[in-house]
Amino acid sequence: MAPVDPDLEVSIRGVLGDVMDPCSQSVGVPMSLAEMGLVENIAFEGPGRVVVTLRVTAPQCLFAPLFATEVEDRVSALPGVSSALVRISDKLTWTEEDIDPAARVRLQRRRSAGEAAPAGLSGQTSSVRASR
Repeated sequence: MAPVDPDLEVSIRGVLGDVMDPCSQSVGVPMSLAEMGLVENIAFEGPGRVVVTLRVTAPQCLFAPLFATEVEDRVSALPGVSSALVRISDKLTWTEEDIDPAARVRLQRRRSAGEAAPAGLSGQTSSVRASR
């Protein structure tokens, strides 16, 4: 394991803050992977070699390959990074408590307005009220 470059880690976290979770967007509460609490680890495995480990909200997450590709592309484009690899954690440890507090408030406001979040964000069946 290579020493952590704090400036590069800040840049990587910035990139992860720009990659959006499609499920949260679909219910009108857009959150990034970072806000969702899906970033498990950032590791430096050699000069310029970065490994990002992501969690998913459910084992059947169809977006995991999309996340991996987008994060690898964006992190690889950063100065000082020669390669980026995303690993999807097999630990299913994510809960709503992992959501960034400010994003959690946005989600709660949306729910209070009478619109439920999808299963990945609430642990319940999705039911979004149609607007008339």
